[in-house]
Amino acid sequence: MGSQHAHPDPAQALRTAVSLGDEANRLVEEGRLDEALPISEKALGLRRELVERDRDSNILDLAATLHNHAVLLAETGHRDEALPVSEEAVALCRELIGVDRDTYLPDLAMTLTNQVLWLAEGGRDEEALSVSREVIALYRELVEVDRDTFLPDLMITLINHSVRLAEGGRRSEALEASEEALLFSRELTARDRETYLPYLAMSLNNQGQMLAELGRPADALFVSEEAVNAYRELIRTDRETYLPTFVRSLAAAGYARVVGGQVSEAVDPLLEGLDLTEALPDHLRDELTPAFVGILREARAADPDAFAVRYARITGEDPPEWTEGRT
Repeated sequence: MGSQHAHPDPAQALRTAVSLGDEANRLVEEGRLDEALPISEKALGLRRELVERDRDSNILDLAATLHNHAVLLAETGHRDEALPVSEEAVALCRELIGVDRDTYLPDLAMTLTNQVLWLAEGGRDEEALSVSREVIALYRELVEVDRDTFLPDLMITLINHSVRLAEGGRRSEALEASEEALLFSRELTARDRETYLPYLAMSLNNQGQMLAELGRPADALFVSEEAVNAYRELIRTDRETYLPTFVRSLAAAGYARVVGGQVSEAVDPLLEGLDLTEALPDHLRDELTPAFVGILREARAADPDAFAVRYARITGEDPPEWTEGRT
């Protein structure tokens, strides 16, 4: 006869799985992700074993453990491994909603949301967009049932979806998603300004850029100026967090004015933003300074006289040679 392996008592296996999961979560909260990963793997192994013994009782816990383990893999730099683990979690969530859609639909939406991120990071853009569309549809369904709880998730999903569409050159689709995200961010900001103003500012800034790229400078200018005002409000309470996006919003507002033929009015936000780049971390300063320089050169080329008058009024000096493209 072959040797036989003793299997742990199911109750003991469950207690151990719970304990390991709690320990992994504690380590994650303490920032000790590399230590948490092997413990999470052990918990996952026990959860798989428990599902083999009693699928109906343990499938939900396995799905949750898979989801958490996938997130941990991604956060520790193992994104290629995270995606198949996430796909397994998605498959289990789909199985669960076949049994009780109302209860488990939020779990499927959350799991798919992470999958979108990892697909995009892996360069699988079309798949990411396809899954993102499914997530939007799921959150629309959830919003119909509980608007207060799920509208923020729908808004954030639409913001991210619009950005991915824009990055893929689908500007018209991106604008449509952005407009809906903006509508929801306004609604949420009216409900809780402190919590949702950052999302409103982000939505405004994104939409302003999209409108400018679509050749709608008047619309872009209106939205971009609102974004600048929102970020001004935010930097008064948390300058360190929001200064980079405030500076970006100034660039977007300046560009919208240049494109709209308002060169004189463009100089103000562009010089303010250029000055503020000095307060940014090196990598952001190196990224954004050339952007402001380029837009200022476009402004001067578009209307040299208006540019010179406004520049002198603000600084007390004539425009420097670098604004003409000369150093």
